[in-house]
Amino acid sequence: MFLAGIHILHTNGCPITTFGHDIWEVYFLGVTLVTRGGRELRDELGTLLEGQSIIKPLYENIIMRDILRRDNLLWSFLLFSGYLKMVAQINDEAYRLELPNREIELIYRDLVKIWFEEKVRVPKLEGLLTSLQRGDVRVFERMLRQIVTEIMSYHDLAGEPEKVYQALVLGMLVWLSDKYEIRTNRESGYGRYDMMFKPKSLSLSEGQPSPLAPFPKGEGNRGIIIEFKRVYDNETPEEVMAEALKQINDKAYTTELEAAGVTDILRLAIVFQGKKMWLRQG
Repeated sequence: MFLAGIHILHTNGCPITTFGHDIWEVYFLGVTLVTRGGRELRDELGTLLEGQSIIKPLYENIIMRDILRRDNLLWSFLLFSGYLKMVAQINDEAYRLELPNREIELIYRDLVKIWFEEKVRVPKLEGLLTSLQRGDVRVFERMLRQIVTEIMSYHDLAGEPEKVYQALVLGMLVWLSDKYEIRTNRESGYGRYDMMFKPKSLSLSEGQPSPLAPFPKGEGNRGIIIEFKRVYDNETPEEVMAEALKQINDKAYTTELEAAGVTDILRLAIVFQGKKMWLRQG
């Protein structure tokens, strides 16, 4: 079993201290998990926020400067600071990790909210999410374009559009989790969708049908599938949006929603190139 401690080292390899929860909590809160690493890290953080577990290697000795460079070191850092717990040892190198309790989950969610609130006014974020829930695609596109532009004006995301959209995915996961089961990069049909919103409950005004009856159409009962794609230099936005919507249909990404009885499904392709963004409804 893995040792119940971690050593933080200077760049010369000499130990600074054994990791302690209280001492390093402020340091952890200063780490911007929202925009760390690539898509894999965003998906793994999303998986944890969905109440699932992840499987990762763990390390005893960590060079301090490497914590913010290597994603795998981050999980060891979070585990021994008390922000993750080990639930099983898979083999000599891999361990199953999950959030230890609801309190810690709320800390992660608050980190995401704080990051957004520092960059975008809350009413604008709420307007974006309300338009998505209502299926008002024109308003959603306009507000999304404004928010992406605002976020990309900050130096920590300049020139990195992929990280902006990773952050937006986490933001939607956090803000809408009370109304939707939100899944990222999961299998459905014949492939993996980028993002799926499955309504948690029926609108009370519509009554309560039997568990096998389809969800009534309307706000609050609408399922949503979003596919994100980057537009490369040899492509046009129109081509990439068409490809994304075709992928949603050909790979039957709506299978999970339809199996749950959701009949009102919004299909969106969001494509980007640098600071430019385009959206099309399927």
